[in-house]
Amino acid sequence: MPIMSRPGHRDRDNKYEPMNPRRAPIILTSDDVAQGKESYWSELEITGLVRNLSPQLWSFTHLTGLYLNDNSLTKLSPDIGKLQHLQVLDLSNNKLRNLPGEIGDLIMLRELYLMHNNLRQLPYELGRLFQLQSLALKGNPLTQELLVIYNEQNGVQKLLTYLLDNLQVPDLQPPTRPWLPKLEPTRNHHVSNVFTVMSYNVLCDKLASRQLYAYCPSWALSWDFRKNIIMKEIKQYDADIICLQEVESGQFEAFFLPELKTAHYYGIFSPKSRAKTMNEQERKRVDGCAIFFKTEKFELVHEHLMEFTFLAAQTADGEGSEEMLNRVMPKDNIGLVALLKTKENMEPFESQPLVICTAHIHWDPEYCDVKLIQTMLMMRELQKFIDQSASLFNLKNDSSDVDPNSIPLILCGDFNSFDFRGVIDYIFCSKRFFSVLGVLGPLDSNWFTKHRIPGCPHHYIPSDHFPIVAELELLTKRSMEKEKFIQDKKSSMD
Repeated sequence: MPIMSRPGHRDRDNKYEPMNPRRAPIILTSDDVAQGKESYWSELEITGLVRNLSPQLWSFTHLTGLYLNDNSLTKLSPDIGKLQHLQVLDLSNNKLRNLPGEIGDLIMLRELYLMHNNLRQLPYELGRLFQLQSLALKGNPLTQELLVIYNEQNGVQKLLTYLLDNLQVPDLQPPTRPWLPKLEPTRNHHVSNVFTVMSYNVLCDKLASRQLYAYCPSWALSWDFRKNIIMKEIKQYDADIICLQEVESGQFEAFFLPELKTAHYYGIFSPKSRAKTMNEQERKRVDGCAIFFKTEKFELVHEHLMEFTFLAAQTADGEGSEEMLNRVMPKDNIGLVALLKTKENMEPFESQPLVICTAHIHWDPEYCDVKLIQTMLMMRELQKFIDQSASLFNLKNDSSDVDPNSIPLILCGDFNSFDFRGVIDYIFCSKRFFSVLGVLGPLDSNWFTKHRIPGCPHHYIPSDHFPIVAELELLTKRSMEKEKFIQDKKSSMD
């Protein structure tokens, strides 16, 4: 029974082939027209010392290329921002003294030619063009500050970073996410049987780079800025069980553990396998998974680390094992498991065990086989852990054998199922033991569209994932027997 979220915008580099300047237009003949062939043009060239542009030009929103070079334009209309599909814009050899800030809305732009104009300053909004590959500024009387940056090695990207970092940010707090109720509790609402679970990939500092998130200012990517927003979110939703991914080792000890301890949580953590080969300072930068739970409701019985590289090496046997290991061993993802039990003084009937697991599956869509193997290893190891836990609690079935299906499971994580499209974060729970009472709804997508936010992280969204939250009811044996009685009665009536 999954509860899911949609992640932010963490795409691989989009491939772009520059326009061929020698390409020849295809002109339809009268025979072509007679045969019903239609023309389609996505590029437009206007040249010949033109001084003014028709407002109708800005209605051609399908354009991918606009060539306005070799004219006498002294200004550019803010309506240029309407041409959202532009990939090439050539304004070279004009008389432009400034550019409108709306040029920053052309986030699909890959080539921008501004040579030989009268530009002294550039709008800070130009820094929003995170996919820009070519920016030609030669022949403009730019300020010394801009020229120095532009003429450095990798100057285009450095200039875009400078402009974006200095762009004034409006106060755009994201809208409140709605709570979506699903069911009512099966009996009187009791504090230990009804609880909330959160899963959240917090985006570790070393992965929050301008190379991956060029649309986000450097200061908004820094951990010192993001961590406080992340903690505010976590405390705001006040979940009883919290599963986190991409938590850096140093930040678990220095930030998450002490901060959440003040809110009455206890936490466990394990870094990725590579940490074993590093010195203490390097280990602090290795990310991993963490589980926190409220001490007033649960206590920790046992914890277990699942290292997929270690499990793969244990499993390897027979033909094809070498190829499998060559693919799996370099990807040191992990899962972390905790056996909890409800506090006895919180439940009028009995203390109940439950297994919590959080995992982070490898991200790269080119390694779909590795994702599958990691998932298989995780599920097999989880089954072993549950078997041992059932034996520990002496949970038996009607035949007096240890019953591995007698312990409820909650599985949370970033499973990277798709190429950063659709759903990749989940909360799974045992249908036999849990009822889903409600889930946290999504952010309103219209907010992103209205404010032209290309992706996450953003100034007020600190990760490339959204936290997902579900309210669950852990069914007692008595309530499960009651539910079974109702279902049997319905079946007999049918």
